[in-house]
Amino acid sequence: MRAVWKGGQRVEDKTTAGATALLARMLTRGCGTLDAGAVADAIDRLGGSLGGVAGRNSFGVAGEWLARTWKPGFELLADCILDPRLPQAELVRERRLLLDDQIAATDSPTQVAFRVFSEALYGDHPYARDALGTAASIGELSRGALARFYADRYPVAGLTLAIVGDVEIDEVVAAVKRRFGAVPKQIPTAPVVKPLALDGKSATEREVYRYLDRQQAHLVIGFPGATVDAKDRFALEVLVAILAGQSGRLFAELREKQALAYRVSAHSIEGVDPGFVAVYLSCAPEKLPAAIAAVRAELERVRTSGVTTDEVERARSYLIGSHQISMQRRAAVANAMAYHEAYGLGWQTWAGYDDAIRAVRPTDIAAAAATYLRADRAITATVQPPSASPAAKRRSKLPTPTKPKAKPNVPRPARVRPRGNV
Repeated sequence: MRAVWKGGQRVEDKTTAGATALLARMLTRGCGTLDAGAVADAIDRLGGSLGGVAGRNSFGVAGEWLARTWKPGFELLADCILDPRLPQAELVRERRLLLDDQIAATDSPTQVAFRVFSEALYGDHPYARDALGTAASIGELSRGALARFYADRYPVAGLTLAIVGDVEIDEVVAAVKRRFGAVPKQIPTAPVVKPLALDGKSATEREVYRYLDRQQAHLVIGFPGATVDAKDRFALEVLVAILAGQSGRLFAELREKQALAYRVSAHSIEGVDPGFVAVYLSCAPEKLPAAIAAVRAELERVRTSGVTTDEVERARSYLIGSHQISMQRRAAVANAMAYHEAYGLGWQTWAGYDDAIRAVRPTDIAAAAATYLRADRAITATVQPPSASPAAKRRSKLPTPTKPKAKPNVPRPARVRPRGNV
C-alpha cells in the first residue's frame, strides 16, 4: 500500500524546511486512541510494516502486509492518515533524532559534496535546501505548527492510494470508499516556487568548495537535469547508464586507464522542477585536478562525438533487465503506480518503461547530451582536506634563513627623554 501526495521538500519554505521529513516520522507515531507503542504493537501483530516517506517532490505513507491481514493493515494506515495524534513526547524525541541526522550528514564528505553542489545549482529554489531542514527550522516546529503544515500542504483529498497484492478488487474499493469517501475537497496551500534559473551563473559561482579534514577528496560535476515528464528523460537515462557502472566510460577512463579515482558514478535525478545529472567520484587529494580534467574531457567527448550503437544496446539491456527484476516485487509496482499518478503521468505509464528505453537511439542520446551536458551550466563542487595557499606553499619551499649570531652583551648608553610635549 502506498499513500502519496505531491509535495515534499518542494513545498517548504525556509521557516518550514524539514517539516515534511519530520511529519513522515510522526504520522505513524500514534493515531486515534492508539499511542506510538500501541501502533508499533499492532504492526508487529499483523506481520507487516508501516512508515512515513518523504522526498524532494512527495510525501506519503508506505505499508506492507500479509495478504490475509490487508484489511486491518489498511484500517491502521487509514487511521494514521485521517487521525494522527502527533504526540508531544514523540515530537520531542523525533525532533532530536532528526537533528542528530543533520549533524551526521555534515560529517559525510559525499553528502557534503552533493549539498554544496545543490546549493550552487539551485540557489533560492527549495531543492537547494537540505531535506532534513536546519536546526533553527526544526526547532521552531511545534506540534500545532506541524499539524497546520499537514492540513495545509497535504489535505486528504489530494491523496493518491495504490494497493497491490492478492486482494479482491471490489473489497478494496469498498473499504477505501468507506474510509475516504466523505473527505471534503480541499486544495493544498503552498508557497510559490520560482522557476529554476538555469543560466546566468558566472564561472566563479559555478566553482564551489568545502574543506573537511579527511584523507580523500570528493568531487561532483553536475548540470540541471530533467523533469519527471520530460520527453527526453529516457534518452538521458540511457546516457547516464553509458557513463556509469563498471562497464561505463567513466569507470574505464578514470579507474582502469588513469587510476585517478577510488569510486566513480553517474546519476540522473528527475523532479517536478528540473532535477540534476551529475558525476561523482572520490580520489586522493593530489589527483583532484587531474580527475576534474578527465571528467570534463569525457563529458566533452560525449557531447562532440556521441556514443556508439554497441554502447546504447548494452545500456538499454542493463536498464530493462534491472527494471524487470525490480518490478517483480509488489511494493515496486505499488510505488510506480502511486507516484506516476501523483505526478500527473498516469498510473499505468510505468508499464511502458521497457518500450520507452528500447526506442532510444544514438541520435536521441546526442540530443540529450547537447541539452543537459552544457559546459556553461556545469557546477563543479569539491570537498577536500584543508591545504595551504599557493603563497604559503611557495614560502615553504624557500631556504630556511640562518639564525644570526648573538651580539656581545655591550651596555647601551642611557636614553635621554626630551622635555616638553612630544
